[in-house]
Amino acid sequence: MATGEAPGAVITATTAENAAGQLWTVDKLTDGVSNSERYVLRGANGQVLAATSDGVVLRDQTPEQAAADRSSQWILTTSTGASWSLVNAQTATALEVPGQSTDEGAPVNVYQSNNGANQAWGFRDTALQGFEPITVNTVAGVAPVLPATVTPIYGSGAGIAVPVSWNTEGLDWSTPGTVTVTGSGTDAFGTAFDSASVTVEVGGFTSTDPVSLTTYEGVELQSVIDAAPATVPARIGASSTSYDAAVTWDFSGVTSADLMSAGVVTVPGEAVSNDPGAPALPATLSVIVTVPGSSNVAPDAATTASATFTEPGYSVDATRNRVLDDKGWSNWVSSSKRESDTLSYDLGSVKTVDSVTLRFWKDGTSETWPTSLTVEYRTPAGDWVAAPDAPTAVVSPDGTAPVVDVALGGVQASAVRATLTAKPNTHMIVSEVEIYATSAGVSTVSQLARLAVDGVAIEGFDPATTAYTVPSSGSRIPVLQAFAVDTDATVAIDPATDANGAVATVTVTAPDGVSVTSYTVRFDRAVAVSAVVSGTQVDGAYRVGSPLSVVVTTDPAAAAAAASVQWMRDGAPIAGATSPGYTPVADDAEHAVSARVTAGADGYRAGTTDSAAVAIAAAVVPPVTPGDPGTPGDPGTPGTPGSPGTPGAPGDGSGGSGSGGAGSGGTRSGSAGSGGSGSGGLASTGAEPLPLVAGGLLALLLGGLALGLRRHRRA
Repeated sequence: MATGEAPGAVITATTAENAAGQLWTVDKLTDGVSNSERYVLRGANGQVLAATSDGVVLRDQTPEQAAADRSSQWILTTSTGASWSLVNAQTATALEVPGQSTDEGAPVNVYQSNNGANQAWGFRDTALQGFEPITVNTVAGVAPVLPATVTPIYGSGAGIAVPVSWNTEGLDWSTPGTVTVTGSGTDAFGTAFDSASVTVEVGGFTSTDPVSLTTYEGVELQSVIDAAPATVPARIGASSTSYDAAVTWDFSGVTSADLMSAGVVTVPGEAVSNDPGAPALPATLSVIVTVPGSSNVAPDAATTASATFTEPGYSVDATRNRVLDDKGWSNWVSSSKRESDTLSYDLGSVKTVDSVTLRFWKDGTSETWPTSLTVEYRTPAGDWVAAPDAPTAVVSPDGTAPVVDVALGGVQASAVRATLTAKPNTHMIVSEVEIYATSAGVSTVSQLARLAVDGVAIEGFDPATTAYTVPSSGSRIPVLQAFAVDTDATVAIDPATDANGAVATVTVTAPDGVSVTSYTVRFDRAVAVSAVVSGTQVDGAYRVGSPLSVVVTTDPAAAAAAASVQWMRDGAPIAGATSPGYTPVADDAEHAVSARVTAGADGYRAGTTDSAAVAIAAAVVPPVTPGDPGTPGDPGTPGTPGSPGTPGAPGDGSGGSGSGGAGSGGTRSGSAGSGGSGSGGLASTGAEPLPLVAGGLLALLLGGLALGLRRHRRA
């Protein structure tokens, strides 16, 4: 904006470089709450916005000076609370952008208040509220490329993107999953921040979303090939974020005959993974062939507009904004009015153009439309050809702004232009230009192309099959994703919940808004069970006689209370072993013991799991410790001496023989007493007879020998 007393304030776009200089402070001078309160508007440079009869200015004033100068004071009024009118207290004129311009450098001035959109102003709070979410991807082991800027969010919406520094110290990119990185910087208004973040998905692409294009019967195959998308959305697992992946389509199986009647033609393709070492991902393109129609292609994103001259603030792009009664393009100049001007529209590709419609606008009482116009189209070869019967006269029998239709008859054209011949000393204003070309009709396709659970396509999916049952484990309900054949169709998912029996409903509405197909997915949930066997180990092993127990965990947790247990030996049930605890027996030695646990819950299938088996060793036999010696027994009563034996016959040199008398046995007390022995005879040891052993025989022989010797001496 200009400073001092010279008028000349202009609009300047807010950028990261100049945003801080565009901050304004609003100081209230009065104490009321009505629409007549007065304010002072002070810019970031300290200057005050004021108005004179010549326009707006910026002044160097102290607060006291501004409070005493009515030309530096503004009355703010509103009827919506969202937009405000700023009326100068001195001149009673409203701050506005003349001509409703939004162009860079458009003037700002004051004018009689008229409640126009160009006199409506908004106030935006610069308090930072957050940042637009950002998600990027990388493969395991590779540091991601992080964005250089973030976009702040304010109370009024998104702000200007600003540089950011990311803190990646200590972050690990080696494991697939999700990593959050925080960043810091300063926004365009000078506010420091450290709360920016970016989500990094680590992993390779696992699937692509199906895509489509809609065309019409009889379209040329090459036109379809040229219109096929160069990328497809790719995902990592069940992520809600997709990334563009380059794709190559295989049209070898498609012929012109396939495009002659309404239906869906499926084209396979291969998409490039984000992992250089991974194979290509399968991709699907659905070519939706419809009954042909005619549509206005001027507003299409592929169309670009230009003009040989434009009044500031009235761009030629305003002639393709779908508003049929606004002041769009103008070639007004203050003097030396222009005799003619040309509006041109590049269609972005060759189209079958049927007609062109031009709608004019009346500026006050002036008939601001041309006397005649010539519409031309550009052929695929680049030549410009005039429409039949050109030029076309522009007339208005009742003085209202005319509408002119120019038929072209379905020509092949890549661009259209209209040359307008002005009335003498009169400017021209065009409200809207409509270019009607043969185009696809409205699709009625309402089927799904892909249905995925936790990022994995449902096995056996068929667009014509509308009900599916998917097994799952535990109380968690898997992530369901649904993608329509027609990407312009609307897909709504009513999620599965505990309350609806874990049944999700997917409703697909075709672009025509009439055709609808519903799919159901029922999650057949089983109780998730885990079991761990533990016990006391002896000498580093589980052994016979050492108790075992099983710890059971279930999802849902309440199922654990009613879980049943069957102990197993080498995978076979052990009879009667159905308690939570089990003590191995001798038969378990040198075998593996495990626990099979089964748990159920309302609304779930029973779940069963086997714990990891533990090896059972034999029991350890402890060593026997010798006892203390026993107390010696009492001596036995001596036995009665035996009777003398019968003398033997006189010896002849060999031993005599005789029988000894038997003595009476002694009584036993403690240890047994020894029996007496007679000469030449045997003595009894007590109640039990002595066994005949070699020692006894030897004593007998020796006794006989001694007796013989004695007898020999007597003789």
